[in-house]
Amino acid sequence: CMPIGQRVPEHDLMENPLYAKRYYDELLENLVSLSIHQNPLLQEKGKEKKIEQARRDALIKAREAEQNQQSGPKGAFIPMEEYAQGTALLTGNTLYLSPDFAVTPGISLHLFLTTAVDPRDTTFPDPAAVDLGPLKNAYGAQAFAVNLSASPTHYRTAVLWDAALERLVSFAQLSE
Repeated sequence: CMPIGQRVPEHDLMENPLYAKRYYDELLENLVSLSIHQNPLLQEKGKEKKIEQARRDALIKAREAEQNQQSGPKGAFIPMEEYAQGTALLTGNTLYLSPDFAVTPGISLHLFLTTAVDPRDTTFPDPAAVDLGPLKNAYGAQAFAVNLSASPTHYRTAVLWDAALERLVSFAQLSE
């Protein structure tokens, strides 16, 4: 399994349901705020119509992104030895990390999927663990290609593992 490039153009980030939801929610909030605060921009010819159309489009896309988030299991990262935050979402053959994902940089941080519910309860990496590859960025939305031998429903946990130090950094238990 190889990462799908962590530094991707914004249009590719929109394929990440966690990123798209945040983006469209914030766009929607901004556009509604223009009306609430009666921004003078609304008085310019044609601007109010453009803003209203963009608001409707953002609302639709935010709902689509929310539905896409519900198409697979997700979970929040739990910090262990180092700081970690954010959400992981497994949909089809991709594991997404949220735009608020952040982890203390390590020597060789790898992202794994495992069938173990809690990687602290087993010798990790366990035989079923799948290495999705190294993190290229300790911060922000990312996507990883997933090629699993068993059903994706068997993989219950995303694990951040420092391969060089052989230690558990964080994990996210994935659930519907």
